[in-house]
Amino acid sequence: MAMEARNRTLDTWFRLVRSGEIMLPRFQRYEAWSQSDVTGLLASVVADLPIGSALVLAVGDSPPFVARTIAGEPLPSTGTRTLENLLDGQQRLTALWRSMRDGYPDRTYFLEMGEEGWGIKSVSRYVKDGQTYPLWASRAKDLYGRKLVPISLLQPGLDGSELGRWADVAEMSRAEERKLSELRSQVGNYNFPLLSLPVTTPKGVAIDVFVKLNRNQEELSVFDVIVAQAEAQDGRVPARPRREHTARRACN
Repeated sequence: MAMEARNRTLDTWFRLVRSGEIMLPRFQRYEAWSQSDVTGLLASVVADLPIGSALVLAVGDSPPFVARTIAGEPLPSTGTRTLENLLDGQQRLTALWRSMRDGYPDRTYFLEMGEEGWGIKSVSRYVKDGQTYPLWASRAKDLYGRKLVPISLLQPGLDGSELGRWADVAEMSRAEERKLSELRSQVGNYNFPLLSLPVTTPKGVAIDVFVKLNRNQEELSVFDVIVAQAEAQDGRVPARPRREHTARRACN
């Protein structure tokens, strides 16, 4: 068994998530990053700095594990076959996917235009009487006046015309719009590399890799390991203990 190292752009990652071609083994923990973690990740991507690599397991005709979508996305209706299970990189890919699609209900992420380049700012949001506050965070002119641009305009795979429409409403200068368009292209082509385990990888080996990677950050609970081993054996999910273990941060 040999792992294969590959480069992969964010545009490709997002396409795979959107189509359901990449899924999470169900035994993966759910999202655990704080807003400061997400802000730091976005800052690295915008600055074209490395964020490490991911690890995937190639999936054949018979998926080895019970799986779920990234960040709770609904299953696509296209019937696309799953090609990969994401074993390491969940927190990073989930944070990028949700922030760039404005998918956090209580927070929005923005580019901050500074004299020395782009920064990242997060703004807390809340709903009252059917409106999302602060109101200025939804208004293009108000945002531009504060030198802020929604990070969602950089979303890989997004129709570029949306950026142009936002820039027109905000009355952004053409020079700044061009810089923003160039940054959008840079982000779409950003390299988030991966190691790929071949489809012939035994289930037990994939589980061992998953457990060891997670132990590098924080010890898995006994239940986590039991779930991984049981699903590797027959795909059935053991009943969760009555007292659920609390979600812990898993920096992957």
